[in-house]
Amino acid sequence: MISEIRFQFPHTSQDAVDFFSFLSLLLSEDVHSQKNHTAILFSPNDPPDAFPKTSLTTADISSPQILFAGDPSFDIAVGNIYVRDLTQEKNLRFIERGIPLTKEIKSDALGNYKQITNNTETLTLLAMKDVYKRLKGNIVRLDHTGLNFPSALITKNQWEQLSHIFAKHTYVSSYPGVDSWQFIIPATKEELVTGIHEYTLGRFPKFECVYDTQILIPIIQFDIETSLSKDEVFSLFPDPYGFYYPDLFAR
Repeated sequence: MISEIRFQFPHTSQDAVDFFSFLSLLLSEDVHSQKNHTAILFSPNDPPDAFPKTSLTTADISSPQILFAGDPSFDIAVGNIYVRDLTQEKNLRFIERGIPLTKEIKSDALGNYKQITNNTETLTLLAMKDVYKRLKGNIVRLDHTGLNFPSALITKNQWEQLSHIFAKHTYVSSYPGVDSWQFIIPATKEELVTGIHEYTLGRFPKFECVYDTQILIPIIQFDIETSLSKDEVFSLFPDPYGFYYPDLFAR
């Protein structure tokens, strides 16, 4: 079985160090997190022997890795993100290719944000420091992590092969009516054989695995439950850097 999902981020620049520092501060408000100076760990609390656990750490790498500890062996590049088993952790590959970027600092009533343009699209980014400032004190729990795999970078067959690996070594459930939108749900060794018969509230964080036809770059997810209302969240994260999926509110 897969015992742990580890998100490994670069620490090779001050921007990267700041990103991880404020992300850790934000997520450590979850009462089930365990944080030290190098990592943060989340363990399911009901049942307490459920797997996988989830951790975040840093390494001397140029791009993020999502590492899976356990039985399966795989190594997939999704753009500049590597999805691989833990034995590949030290097989470091530095991304040397670059895409010409145009960067511009903009501002609204809440502060500054960054707009980055490449050859194909424009991305609007809010620094993790500002995300932390706006959500500080309102975190309930880390509901799930995940990765959106762009169809522009990985074939459906590659994604299905990876999904089959996950299904063999974890408990996987699809979002209702959407086969290309799957969740790894923490489960015990026995439940991998018998199935989950009681969906307790402590099976967090889950891991979401999406084959996404709407994006051009991979998206790492940290989906957080807060104590804020929908309107409060919208006011803290307005357009153009804040957005939501209308279909999710309709489901």
